Amino acid sequence: MGGPPLYSQRKGHPALIGRHHPFPLTHEAAERWLQHMQNAMDESA
Repeated sequence: MGGPPLYSQRKGHPALIGRHHPFPLTHEAAERWLQHMQNAMDESA
């Protein structure tokens, strides 16, 4: 989105994995996430 990579610099990939590990990643969940991301991008344009 153009801002500085503060999250990556301060916490990085391991924190992201740890935060999301309890949630199962199914095909349905991935499709739902992609749709939400597409909607957010459409609204911001």
